[in-house]
Amino acid sequence: MINYTIDDLMSRLGCARFPERWRAIYEDAKNMLEKGENPLLSPQYYDELREKYGKFTYLNVDVEGSEKEMLEGSKITLQQDKPKICMAVYHRSEDIFALVNKINEINHDYKIYLRHHPHISFWDTNIYCI
Repeated sequence: MINYTIDDLMSRLGCARFPERWRAIYEDAKNMLEKGENPLLSPQYYDELREKYGKFTYLNVDVEGSEKEMLEGSKITLQQDKPKICMAVYHRSEDIFALVNKINEINHDYKIYLRHHPHISFWDTNIYCI
């Protein structure tokens, strides 16, 4: 088993540039989970993160089937900041259409591209929004 500290993990994920910001976000989510709350199910969670920590310019979203909830909780961020998005759309068969429609409903200025990555896994299909 490989065990990383939060600093190692953030560095490996390329977040070394903003370690305090990411550490704080991680701790907030961890505290919510310890209280029995799921941050993904909090309707305004991502917009609250934006208020607390500032603008996000890129979102890499693979939340195991909760992508629609994530979009609901980040409406202000998607409308005002229009971050680039890489989002998994392979958890449910309807995701390819439902998530694209939801993004267009929130901010119709996105150009949305679909890409299947056959060499990563058998099912890794993402949309890219720019």
